[in-house]
Amino acid sequence: MTAQVTTERPDTVLASERARRVPLRARRLVERASRVAPLAMGTVATSAILLGSLGVGYLPGDSPLREWPLIAAVRATASLTEICAILVLGGGLLLLLAWLRLRTLARSDDPRALRTILVAAAAWCAPLLITVPLFSRDMFSYVAQGRLMTQGIDPYSHGVATLPGWFLLGVDPVWADTPTPYGPLFLVIERTAVQLAGWSSPELSVAMLRAVSVAGVIALAVYALRLARLRGLSTPLTAWVVVANPLTLILFVVAGHNDSVMLALILASLYYGCTDRRVLAVVLMGAAIAVKPVAVIALPVLALLWLRHDATLRERLRGWLWTGLGALGLVVALGFAAGVGVGWVAAMIVPGTILHWYAPMSLVAVLVSSTVELTGHDPAAAVTLVKLLALTLAGTVAAWLLLTRRAIDPLARLATALLAFVTASSAIHPWYALWILPIAALARPWRSVHVHLAVYATIFLMCVTLAEPVEGNGGILDQLPGRVATIAAMAVVGLYVLLGYTDSERVAVRGLVRGLPFGGELVSRGSDLLQRSTGGRLGTRLDRRYASVRARD
Repeated sequence: MTAQVTTERPDTVLASERARRVPLRARRLVERASRVAPLAMGTVATSAILLGSLGVGYLPGDSPLREWPLIAAVRATASLTEICAILVLGGGLLLLLAWLRLRTLARSDDPRALRTILVAAAAWCAPLLITVPLFSRDMFSYVAQGRLMTQGIDPYSHGVATLPGWFLLGVDPVWADTPTPYGPLFLVIERTAVQLAGWSSPELSVAMLRAVSVAGVIALAVYALRLARLRGLSTPLTAWVVVANPLTLILFVVAGHNDSVMLALILASLYYGCTDRRVLAVVLMGAAIAVKPVAVIALPVLALLWLRHDATLRERLRGWLWTGLGALGLVVALGFAAGVGVGWVAAMIVPGTILHWYAPMSLVAVLVSSTVELTGHDPAAAVTLVKLLALTLAGTVAAWLLLTRRAIDPLARLATALLAFVTASSAIHPWYALWILPIAALARPWRSVHVHLAVYATIFLMCVTLAEPVEGNGGILDQLPGRVATIAAMAVVGLYVLLGYTDSERVAVRGLVRGLPFGGELVSRGSDLLQRSTGGRLGTRLDRRYASVRARD
């Protein structure tokens, strides 16, 4: 029996090989496009923000930059400034969408994912480095406080309104008479920026202070990724949630908030604490408190890194005493060296003097105030009491987290304690979310439900930030109908993006509740209650549905 040998013509073999290569090339093209498209989209977005800032960004009243031909031409008419405002709004939303498009890559096993996300973050950040300040005038307050320091005036006792011509600096009048909420180390940084730039150039001082904030973002990225590797977490996902997050770019680069420096120092302290370099960890935590005293919330957690979760109270107190003396002693020394003493202690309560509509405690304060006013009494004392009770409740939650012997990750304890204090505040600035987000992203467990919560918070707070007023020129967007229309548009677009994400990710509400602190206990007890009230039918059905959703995650 002879074997039949078949041969293919060379051109047929070549054609079949080409046919096999086509799907491979197509896949590579799609993969390359999936990486390049968000990068390009985000860069276009931040470039639009840069262009828009020329017309509506904050500048000192007598700034020579107002006389630059391009800026002067753009700000000459209301219509051009309105176009600039639309560019800022559109750019911010496009940046949010570009970030969301990167999420598939962040959760993939692609070895190039981390590099791609970091390159995208750097590309998005580049135009923002020279953007005229937007979304906050805090950097001008930093300059004014630096001038107070150069004059030997204590910023913990006097507001920037003490300075002659303070209004022309661009300081928000809301904070003109308010003592500084910052620590002595940052006051020294402010003074140094003013001394180097001189009184005649507040713009240069702002540029220096923005550079400090950007340096904080870089350090934040470095130590977030180091902690992620150390703790066995996904570095691409960490980079996506923390570094490439549009809130990080908008609030820390464009607005230049000093919280980036505080967070970088906290993460550096936690990293060196995890690697058992205790003295360095304590020094860095003290430096974080010396930038913003609110960082003191993280101080007790540092000692927990070196203890078992079931350590005795005596062991915990010993650790807290050692870390507290070291870190707080450093802050006190810096305060006296800077000539401001310990005024930073009272500074920790300064931000609580205003209300934000989306803060739960603001709603409570308004309800209490309205109720007391109906009785004909002054509501100020009642509102103050309610705020103190809320902070006491947050302190109780934090104390339980520090003292419990449950096997809870120290970083999860810290993230939950920060969440408790932020929720108890009547003032929740969007950048307060960035106190929690990096810590939570590095805590264990970090599941898909926590990613969903981070995305929802980012979408909401981006819309809140973009709806903030800008420096207009008397156009329609500066008037009440224009402001209402802007807020309504942000609400509609934000809801559309949120619902689109929910649908594409098939997010279950019950799973989101379980992802919240103590949410698991809440869902379990609610399920038990439903089972008892419905004879077990509804509760069992919900349990099965949640189990199927959790299996998909």
